Amino acid sequence: MTAVTPGGTTHGVASASTQRGNNLWRIVALALLSVRFIQGFIYWGGGSRRFIYAPSKLDPHAASWMANKFQSAMPGALLGTDHIIAFLLHHFDLLYVSLILFSAGELIAGVFLMAGLLTRAAA
Repeated sequence: MTAVTPGGTTHGVASASTQRGNNLWRIVALALLSVRFIQGFIYWGGGSRRFIYAPSKLDPHAASWMANKFQSAMPGALLGTDHIIAFLLHHFDLLYVSLILFSAGELIAGVFLMAGLLTRAAA
């Protein structure tokens, strides 16, 4: 549909259904933006807790070391991951490196999700 202005120019006028459709897409976009930001904050919180706020979680001599959670989670692990956890618990060097890498991955993926950078890869 087109409309003519008093100056003689024409421009398109969106119908009511088109405007409703545009409003719906804006609401969906805002909902997805908030989900992306909240999920990124959750990932960032997990990584920053280990590197910034409670670095004792990465200290093997501390009582709050992350491997203690692995040991308690091993009996109920899904899809055969209990074998992977048991392997890591028996090989300290690999366990320590994997804890650092997984924590750094959480931190970086969280920042990427919140900033909107490489969101599909970060998710």
